[in-house]
Amino acid sequence: MSERFRVTSTNKALNEKIQIKIMDDTNKIYWYIKFNLELDKSSVTNDTMQVMDTDGYIMRTYIAYDTTRHVIVVSPIDSYAENKYYILSISKDVRSAKGKQLKQAIHILFKLVNNQISKYEVLKGNVKVPPPKPRPHNYNEIITKVYTFSGDNNSDIGRDALGFSQVKINVVLPFIGIAVIGVGFFVGTNLIMGAGVALCILGVLVIAKQAFSNRSKIHYNMGASNFNNGNYKKAEKRFKKALRIDENNEKAEYALSKVKFYI
Repeated sequence: MSERFRVTSTNKALNEKIQIKIMDDTNKIYWYIKFNLELDKSSVTNDTMQVMDTDGYIMRTYIAYDTTRHVIVVSPIDSYAENKYYILSISKDVRSAKGKQLKQAIHILFKLVNNQISKYEVLKGNVKVPPPKPRPHNYNEIITKVYTFSGDNNSDIGRDALGFSQVKINVVLPFIGIAVIGVGFFVGTNLIMGAGVALCILGVLVIAKQAFSNRSKIHYNMGASNFNNGNYKKAEKRFKKALRIDENNEKAEYALSKVKFYI
């Protein structure tokens, strides 16, 4: 077993209280959480420390506290899905032996790739984490869709921003048309200018057709811009519209699942 990385918070006061190490072997993930104070062992339970998916469904975990080293070990009982996002939540009800509580709950968003924690993000205070709830019997059938955006960084977490979909609009014809109109005007030939106008009209029609076929991506990009600027309600509306146009737009589907944390 080897240490992969360490999660730290930008909150200095929080860093002085808690240090989180994430470990893994071939099949399991272990969260080693080191406190600088002795904890009240009774406060370390499956109620105060949980792993859940982004819909709030609780993953069964084993919680152990080493009173000698003041280390909490969180290990999974359930299997984790590849490329699926999960949240490790540490309640502020975890307290020291003297009764001192954490100032705020800690929520860490992470996902697995090749049985290893690949991406993570310490969620900020403005993020609304879904309330935990028991998993239904048919959980494996309703499991949240896995999002895989190969070849770009739009699925990356670790930053409160969304990437944009590439929208290809060919604007060559209108420019050629304008150039032809200019040539016709320069030589004084109405036929050449007419050909230029025709090219411009054809180019505009092509652009309109391309824009129409890319409506879902365009609405997603507008939503991504709203999200990155903190306009979460507007972003949600754009993502929903993008999905109404194209229900297979995975970026819009992922973005809609993420923006719900902020509303």
